[in-house]
Amino acid sequence: MRQINLTVAASTVAVGLTVSSPSVAILAEPACKIITAAGRRYTGPTEITPTDEEQIIEIAGLMPADNITVHAIPSNYGKITWNGAVLTVS
Repeated sequence: MRQINLTVAASTVAVGLTVSSPSVAILAEPACKIITAAGRRYTGPTEITPTDEEQIIEIAGLMPADNITVHAIPSNYGKITWNGAVLTVS
């Protein structure tokens, strides 16, 4: 993978952009939102259900093809804890 350095700044002057590498695609919309298609794609899960443990979705340096959705904890779920003497359902 090759790194391409860019500088982003607000400007009222129209600026032309030329991409000379066939492995890089840049899409620009009227609001100047730039989406790059260079680099490796994230192919892991895009829907995550919360748990009691920390979850890390490893996407550093990758581009996901879809939004990542973190689901709400279902309303019919309860948490059961035991402190050695009392069982609590919350």
